[in-house]
Amino acid sequence: MGQRLGVPADTEGDFGPKGPTIATGGQGYCTGTRGTVYFDGTRLTAPDGQTAIKLSGTVTIPGKPPGSDQALGSFVAVTPGSAGNLPVGTELAWQQPPSGSDAKVVLTAPLRGALDGETDRSLLDRTLARTQKPPKGRQRGGRPPELGRVRRGGCSAPTSPRSAGAWTPSTS
Repeated sequence: MGQRLGVPADTEGDFGPKGPTIATGGQGYCTGTRGTVYFDGTRLTAPDGQTAIKLSGTVTIPGKPPGSDQALGSFVAVTPGSAGNLPVGTELAWQQPPSGSDAKVVLTAPLRGALDGETDRSLLDRTLARTQKPPKGRQRGGRPPELGRVRRGGCSAPTSPRSAGAWTPSTS
């Protein structure tokens, strides 16, 4: 992957190389003993053993022990790129589960929206395409479209919207 050269990347690919993005939107129920607290940023691992996910926001299972319950948590990928896109039903394992919690969380809403980083070749292809076909902003003559063409001889004043009808070109 190429260097970033201080130019911000965007999702449309208009500036600089696109880096990998992060999957978001995941949800699942944190289960365990009542009163268990799951702190913001607590990490989980996907079934592949390499993709890292984290809890977004602190979650507390309501009530007091004894007994068990659940609370809905939101999750985002830590691992960049499409590896972080995980479907509903994916079982995530807590890396260091809080005391009183169950060891796993099952996604009830998918982690999605992550893209892999752009390769040097795709960056080059996109840049060349953009420079060979730049956006068009003016007519061929270089005059803004709201100004009419200037005739040779007879009348040499441009026809602009402000002066339309204010003068009549000579017909001789």
